[in-house]
Parts: sequence; structure tokens; C-alpha cells
Amino acid sequence: MSELIQTRRGSGEFRWQLLTTVSALTLLAGIGVQAAKAADDADRPTVWIELGGQLERASSFSDPFVPNFLSKNANNPGFGPLSLVGAQHTPRYAKGAEGKITFQPENSDWVFSAGLRYGRANGNKHIHQQTPGKPLPPSAFVNSIPGWENPPIKLFSDLKSRNSETHTVLDFQAGKDVGLGVLGQGGSSTVSLGVRYAQFSSSTDVQLKGRSDIFVGQTNFGGFPFDGAKYWFAYTGISHNERSFHGIGPSLSWDGSASLAGDADTGEVTFDWGLKGALLFGRQKAEIDHQTTSQRYYGAKNPTYQVIYAHHPRPVSRSHGVTVPNIGGFAGLSMRYTSVKFSMGYRGDFFINASDVGIDARNSANRSFHGPFATLAIGLGG
Repeated sequence: MSELIQTRRGSGEFRWQLLTTVSALTLLAGIGVQAAKAADDADRPTVWIELGGQLERASSFSDPFVPNFLSKNANNPGFGPLSLVGAQHTPRYAKGAEGKITFQPENSDWVFSAGLRYGRANGNKHIHQQTPGKPLPPSAFVNSIPGWENPPIKLFSDLKSRNSETHTVLDFQAGKDVGLGVLGQGGSSTVSLGVRYAQFSSSTDVQLKGRSDIFVGQTNFGGFPFDGAKYWFAYTGISHNERSFHGIGPSLSWDGSASLAGDADTGEVTFDWGLKGALLFGRQKAEIDHQTTSQRYYGAKNPTYQVIYAHHPRPVSRSHGVTVPNIGGFAGLSMRYTSVKFSMGYRGDFFINASDVGIDARNSANRSFHGPFATLAIGLGG
């Protein structure tokens, strides 16, 4: 009996010793992990300074200027083959620079950042198209001079345009790394609240000219009918506009990063992504001035003319308070080694009904910017 009791005691003591040993090892492992994390935090830069650039596809910031003589002569050989309406599209691409500073205190999951993006687009265009010329009957008279002494008048159309645009987006954010486990070791997931400010400004100048068909009128000279003086119509249209939008409002964003290969000490490749939404309260403005004239010309060598009509409306200045939803996102890859990180990817930002792009009447339209970007970040502190 005593041997049985002694055996049971030995078995219980063994289990107790085993439990104690496992608990001690677990505690030591936890302390080791915390120490390693503290060491990593100590080595982690507290400040990141990021600089970069982007090439973006930009939406149009002005409707085309379409005076009535363009639609009237849509099928005129002198007004083709290129459409003078479609040719007025504002520059499709903008380029710019960006900068961001990020601060994450030691032993903290909070992240504070301020970022600035600036872009601009400029474009000048000149299109001239004309016919070979229209031969006239040899009996045509122009200013009492036989028609064969006057070269044929060519039909033509001419467009000159100048466009310039700038856009600025400024962000202030405070976020917290929520640490989603699905991202794996080395991953991060930060949700941020902040304030976004956006400003768009543009200027457009358009000058249109055209000469339509040549006409030869009947006349009578000495009792004999002749093809008389030739005449034609010439048109001119000029437009100038200035547009702007300024808005500010709250923003919410989610930025994530997942390690693909390596680590931050020996070199790491990560997949990065982000989503952002904002609601901007601001004002859109448009200042428009345009005029159109039509003239009837007589003769070729020394033509005279009379003004058929001159349309010059009073300059328009429009201003409206607007609420603009803004959504955007990005995806890309980063390569990091200790405190240096190079990133590249594709980004898009869409501002709903932000700009008044109309000519004679208000026309609210979306502004969008999307394209590739690249940044270089330097980590300081830690």
C-alpha cells in the first residue's frame, strides 16, 4: 500500500514539475517576444520624409467653344477633315510632384502625417486646314477687273488654343495601426481620420477663324449677261474663360501593407494599397467672355467687307457653393532597406461635380486624376 501511495505521489509531483516548467518557458518566450518587439520599435524610424512625382490622366476642365458658324459649316470642305470642336479638348495629361512627412512616436501605434500633391497641365494647339482653291469662270468680274487676273480664293478654317491648369491636394491625418492578423508578420493596416483640402484652377483661350464657300453673282454688262463679282463669308470667334474650385472637408482612409519577401533589416518587398474618401465643402467659379463676328467680303486683290453680325454677350461670372464627394485609392509595390524605401504604383482620385465647365450656362462636371507615381522615403530617428 505504501508503495502505491508513494508511486501516486511521484506521478503528481512529476506533473506539477512539468506544468511549472512549461509555464516558465512560456513566460520567458513572452518576455523574449516583447523584448524583440521593443528592440524593433527602438530601431524603427519615428519620422519618414517622402518625395516623389506622378504622371496623371486628367479629365477635361472646359467645354468646347462652339459658335454657330461651326455647326453651320460642319460639312464644308474648308472646315475639315479635323473637327474644330473635338480639337479643343484640354490637355489629357498632367505631371506634378508630391511630398509627405509621417511621424510615429516610439512604442505607439498612432501615426500622424501631412501630405501635399501638386500637378499642372499646359497645352498650346494650332490647326490650319484649307482647300486647294476654287477656279472661277474667266468672264467673272471683280471690282471691274477680269476674273483671270484674280487668283482663286481658298476655303479654310483655323484654330488656336491655349490651356493651362493646376491642382493642389493637401492632407492632414491622424491614424492608428489596427494590426489585422491576416496581413501576416511585417504587415500593417492603418485607419486614419483627417482633413483634406483641394484646389483646381484653369484658364482657356480659343480663337477660331474660317472662310466659307465662294459665290459668283450674275450681272449685266452692255446688255450681255456675265458672271459678276465674287464674294464670300469669313467668320471669327474668340473665347476666354477662367475656372476654379476650392474645397475642404473631413476624410477617412485605410492604408495597408503586406510583406512579400525579405525583412526590413536585410531588404524587404511589400505590396501596398489604400482607399480614401472625403466630403469637401467649397465653391466653384467660372468667368466667361466670348464673341463671334461674321463678315461678307467682296473682291480678291483689295477686298472690301461689311459686317453681317457681331455677337458679344456681356461677360459672365458664376459662383456656386457645392458639396463634392471625393473617392480615391492606390496600389503598388515598395522596396525597403532599413530606413530607405522606394515605392511605385498606380493611383486615382475622383471629385464628383467639382468644376463648372460650361460656356453659356453652368455645367458641373467631375474632375479626375489617375496614373502612375513613384516616391522615395527616408526614415529618421529611432
